[in-house]
Amino acid sequence: PKAKGLKKWFIPQAALFVGLMPFTFFWFHQAPLWSPLSNFFAIPMMSFAVVPVVLLAAFLSWLPFLQVLLLKGSVLILKGLWIPLEWMSHWPMSEMILYASAYELILMSMAVAGLFLFKDTPSRLLCLFGFLPLWFHPNGISEGGLDLHVLDVGQGTAIVVQTQHHTLLFDFGPQYASFDAGSQIILPFLNYHHIHTIDKAVLSHSDMDHRGGLLSVLEKKKVQELITSNPSAIKPKSIPCLKGESFEWDGVRFEFLHPGHILPKKTNNQSCVLKISNESVSILLPGDIEQKIEQTLLNHPSLKADLIVVPHHGSLSSSSEAFIKAVDPKYAIVPVGYKNRYGFPKDPVVKRYENQGAQLLKTDEEGAISISISKSSIKKICSWRKEENGIWLQNEDN
Repeated sequence: PKAKGLKKWFIPQAALFVGLMPFTFFWFHQAPLWSPLSNFFAIPMMSFAVVPVVLLAAFLSWLPFLQVLLLKGSVLILKGLWIPLEWMSHWPMSEMILYASAYELILMSMAVAGLFLFKDTPSRLLCLFGFLPLWFHPNGISEGGLDLHVLDVGQGTAIVVQTQHHTLLFDFGPQYASFDAGSQIILPFLNYHHIHTIDKAVLSHSDMDHRGGLLSVLEKKKVQELITSNPSAIKPKSIPCLKGESFEWDGVRFEFLHPGHILPKKTNNQSCVLKISNESVSILLPGDIEQKIEQTLLNHPSLKADLIVVPHHGSLSSSSEAFIKAVDPKYAIVPVGYKNRYGFPKDPVVKRYENQGAQLLKTDEEGAISISISKSSIKKICSWRKEENGIWLQNEDN
């Protein structure tokens, strides 16, 4: 009898969970996987304890002392209820995150309807194929290709590099009093692109505008390997980026050009400098290196690149004429905050890149910048502000 009673309780909860799944994904982009279990005790507590006590307090307005006592009691019940709910929120797979397209949500809705309408097992099993979007999301990148995403994190840097089967995160953006680029920008981006594991994360150096979102990302995503220029400067376990070390993913080569075993004293000049290249296109991620380190890289055979993320956000301390000439980029991307207090990128730096023939792209104007690269060429450069031209981005100067 007890088992039968539990079944009567659990089946409606499971049915509600499955039936509402397309709507929760549409509105919230996530579903709480343990909700049927948490509802097992949360609904009775709310129905038979909290709500009756609050209603009784509402009717006893003429007895303020008793009314306050009842309301305080309801608060204590809620606090007690919150303890197991908070505990369950930290369980493995406590939530399923999904940014689904319209056709995926329609397919899922049809599958849910089929589960309720069909009575025979074969038909219901067939409906389960409608839930494939929950697990199967190919990124569409071919062998030898890659996608580069320079995120708009304000005055800081965060770059996501995807190959056919791997993901690299270069820097974690800034953190301020009430802003954390990790939780507010990087994680939503990774979730939107269905990236659950970061194969390698590179923290170029320990300045806050590059490591601000580090802990948030490490808390929510599995990071296989954390690499940085000075492992002793951060708490999470990491290994050093060293000049000459390289690896290859899916036909794409990654090579560190700096630093060596002896670190410069200045933090900016400790930055990991990463060169990414396939058969035809190359990218240079130089962190915040300044002209002193640029000078040491001038004769490096791998310095030339088609695309560069401008060092130190366009500061006068970096991007010397000799360095820009040696790199000779076609595109120069500046990760920079809108109307930042430093005035980055500085006009002389902008002119140096323009004089070299580079097309300058700034995240304060373009928003996030995504570049799709095939084995043979740069296929497409997308500006978030131009692609997603919401009404709040229109006539912004008026």
